[in-house]
Amino acid sequence: MLINKGEYRNMNALVLDKMNHLEVENLEKPTPKNNEVLIKVAYVGVCGTDKALYQGLPGSADAVPPIVLGHEDSGTVVEIGESVTNFEVGDRVAIDPNIYCHKCDFAVRTVLNYVLIYLPLVLLAMADWKNTWLSQKK
Repeated sequence: MLINKGEYRNMNALVLDKMNHLEVENLEKPTPKNNEVLIKVAYVGVCGTDKALYQGLPGSADAVPPIVLGHEDSGTVVEIGESVTNFEVGDRVAIDPNIYCHKCDFAVRTVLNYVLIYLPLVLLAMADWKNTWLSQKK
């Protein structure tokens, strides 16, 4: 069950379709899984990873074109999966695109720039909509 399904079925997205080439495409809007939320993207930044991937270089996350870039973003929660309990439709969010270990001393103390074990979470922010998993509301 999804809450607040909305009326939009498609989204515009900036797609890296090959090295050094971006194209605005109309894509199907993502649908959140049970433990995910759908975010209406308001703002997104371009970072070094986006630039590297555009140039065909390795970034901090694996990415094979075609792919929607972007991971430093903010927006509003517009749909929530059935098992999501810590967010509500209408919440405004800023996204940290990494999954931290939550085990080492640095992670426990939230000194996250020193955490050694983390996974890059998602790209896909250079679009109207973003489907993502959010761990906690702060």
